[in-house]
Amino acid sequence: MATTRRRRKSAAAATPRTRSTKRPPTPRPPRIAQRLGELGPLRWSLAVLVLAVLVLAPRPGTPAVMEGWSMFPTLIVPTLAPLVFLVLMLDALMARVHMTSVQGEALARYRRIVTVDLLLGLIVVVYWAPYFIVLARP
Repeated sequence: MATTRRRRKSAAAATPRTRSTKRPPTPRPPRIAQRLGELGPLRWSLAVLVLAVLVLAPRPGTPAVMEGWSMFPTLIVPTLAPLVFLVLMLDALMARVHMTSVQGEALARYRRIVTVDLLLGLIVVVYWAPYFIVLARP
């Protein structure tokens, strides 16, 4: 009986107690942050440019100023608005083209990209339409 206790002790001493080898799960970013992160840095910079074009938009009927810092919101930003819209539509088209050659999660990613591009384009058109309507009147 004494020998079995020794054996048990020696067996227990030979195999040290270890903690569970399971690691705690790493915290995942929230689902929406993960989805927005999939857009990529260039699309994010395009979205920031859209925001800048919306914030700096002059009121409809504002006369153009040809010199100084006032030239930026009255001449340059109204010129950038259609260009930003066209870049959004081109990005949506290219994402749609890439959708034809992918499957699974990549397909869902490109669908989200097309949706975001089209929504941002719609916002730009709706926000800038009054300015260009007034500009087109004689």
